[in-house]
Amino acid sequence: MKNLFLRIIDNYKVKANDNFLQRLALTFIALIPFPLLAQIQKGLPKPTDPVDPSKTSDLVIFIILPIVVLILFFFWRRAKKNRRDQ
Repeated sequence: MKNLFLRIIDNYKVKANDNFLQRLALTFIALIPFPLLAQIQKGLPKPTDPVDPSKTSDLVIFIILPIVVLILFFFWRRAKKNRRDQ
């Protein structure tokens, strides 16, 4: 366990005299298994079939909304650049 702790500290470039809570937090994060963080809660609907573009809801959620988000992102980035240049 001590070797694992030292490897975690070395990976994150934490010095030996740094805050104890920081070292403890890094160890805790490294030891938590990923599936515990990625659970789907009970009672929520789970997608079981592939995306069907003939369904209106699938079309809107998986195709139209991502395209709209990308377009808005590019407009926002251009407006931010124009404000910075002025």
